[in-house]
Amino acid sequence: MSQDSILEAVNYDRDYSLLQKFNIPVFIHRSVLTSAKLSRYCGKAYREYGFLLVEDGSLHMRIEDESFDVNSGELVFINFDKRVNANIDEGKEVHICVLLIHPSALFEVGLNNLAVLYSNPLTNPNSSRSFLKCDTTDSSYGSSMLTHFNRIGDLLNEKAQGYELIVKGELYFLWHDLYKACHAYSEEPARFSQQYLNDNKRITTAMLYIDVHYQENISLDDISANLNVSKSECCRCFNRILHLSPIEYLIQYRIITAAKLLSDPRNPMTIATIATSVGFNNVSYFNKAFKAQMGITPSQYRKQHS
Repeated sequence: MSQDSILEAVNYDRDYSLLQKFNIPVFIHRSVLTSAKLSRYCGKAYREYGFLLVEDGSLHMRIEDESFDVNSGELVFINFDKRVNANIDEGKEVHICVLLIHPSALFEVGLNNLAVLYSNPLTNPNSSRSFLKCDTTDSSYGSSMLTHFNRIGDLLNEKAQGYELIVKGELYFLWHDLYKACHAYSEEPARFSQQYLNDNKRITTAMLYIDVHYQENISLDDISANLNVSKSECCRCFNRILHLSPIEYLIQYRIITAAKLLSDPRNPMTIATIATSVGFNNVSYFNKAFKAQMGITPSQYRKQHS
């Protein structure tokens, strides 16, 4: 059996550059697999949500310690933060369609309680809800999810004027169905621990602090002091909720803010000026951090959006 990556089969590049072929970080592709095995970790800065639809055939999947089959007409939500393996029987073929969604397509980096309420409970690596399988033929949630899934594919292929706005809306409908399905298929209602609630409150406070002070030379000391916790507890809190360190989050916030400035063709600021305006005091480091997160350099990003 060959061991081709399913993500390679759909021509997805880990550096996230292919997600940028569209104006929003969403990628969809159909593929016919003859034999495949997926085994992959994603770095924290490039974690994306995945929906995999088996259109014909049967795919054997294993996520962490749980194995299951995905048959024709079934849709699986997968958090690729987990170890995912998939293969098919020798001599068989499987028709699949993969939809990858970068978190920023739904919940932009920044002060965002929607992400805390509706994303983290589903995608937290410590949650049992790292994947969900729905039968699109007889499940009310699955049928609705399939409708939005296909609609997103059509919109991305047609790229009519203003399609990004409609894609954004369809993504929220898809996520809403996923959220409802996760609760419906749970054996008991979701319960948030006191620690989770405390962490959310701290993260919201930290996000607000960073939103106000990201242009300044702030450090882990400043962020933890604002929360009135130790630096180590501050890091643990960020990791439990956002799966990032405070500084990683700060850098992501600065890069996303810089990207917005670079994408405005009316903005006359130089790249060096933009770097300084979002809190970087070293242009070389800004260029390196920008490429690490966005997959291309700031100048290439500006050219793409000019």
